[in-house]
Amino acid sequence: DVFGQVALGHDFECTSSLSQTPVAASFDATVEDSSARTTARNLFNPMTQWYWLPTERNREYAFHSGTVRRALEEICERKVEDVRSKESGGEKEGKEDMLAILLKSDVVATSNDDQSQSQSKQTPNACRHGEMIEMLMTLFFAG
Repeated sequence: DVFGQVALGHDFECTSSLSQTPVAASFDATVEDSSARTTARNLFNPMTQWYWLPTERNREYAFHSGTVRRALEEICERKVEDVRSKESGGEKEGKEDMLAILLKSDVVATSNDDQSQSQSKQTPNACRHGEMIEMLMTLFFAG
């Protein structure tokens, strides 16, 4: 919840209900799986290192990782709309989270580079290409 509030401006609601949300459960499952795969016993086992193999473990990992990714994509899309509306309305914020600052810098750079493209007006360049989501996944798991 702390990372969600500070970095993403989002409340994952784990502390309000004292139970895990589906995103939190998927995050925990993904972290546990990654930790188990990197133990000395599993480090050189191809069955645990090749995520593309159609094993039950890999399918479960893909499900949980996808759940976290979709949640971050939804948060990013909502934040994009907020940043765009504040940019176009000329509003200034007192406190901004990390995601808003990153998106704001990307919105400005995209608008300056691609003013003739209507698609660039809809979504920042980094979110459109998934780079922002990859960065958020990294920060989310490191945070």
